[in-house]
Amino acid sequence: MQSQIVAGDSFNLLDTFADYPASEGWVLKTRFVPRLSTAVAFTLIATAEGANYRTTAEANTTANWTAGVYTVTQWLEKSGDRITLTTGVVTILPNSETLPAGYDDRSHVEKTLAAIEAMLEGKATKDVQQYTIGDRQLQHIPLSELLVWRDKYKFQLASENSANSASKKLGRKIYMRF
Repeated sequence: MQSQIVAGDSFNLLDTFADYPASEGWVLKTRFVPRLSTAVAFTLIATAEGANYRTTAEANTTANWTAGVYTVTQWLEKSGDRITLTTGVVTILPNSETLPAGYDDRSHVEKTLAAIEAMLEGKATKDVQQYTIGDRQLQHIPLSELLVWRDKYKFQLASENSANSASKKLGRKIYMRF
């Protein structure tokens, strides 16, 4: 399953589980459970397509999905038997048709780094000057400590970006020395 789904887009997934073909009466279910959200969990039930499973949701259905991070579990059922196949994480991105003007989809790390850099450049607005990191406000952090925070957030942003780009690639090179 892909790592991201856009609310408002059609969802169409074809799965094959050779040991449990749909043609033998197995039913595939996929459950989306929101993490740290008040969004509602939901389950999609696949239809048999020969030995394969086709899970779909129309655009008008996905348009109502709440953006956020979800734990996704797929399992098969047949005659009272249940077999869990996969568990993973999927991010449902917001429906771009319904986003309000000024929507800011930057991560916490990106927003905080921008606020720190604005302070360092002397371009911070009054709101940014009172930006809180943990239990401290930016206006009360000495320059030397602010530089340390900037470096930490730059590292976190690089890690975030690396994780995002790695999830879009089929594989990563791993270098080993013997």
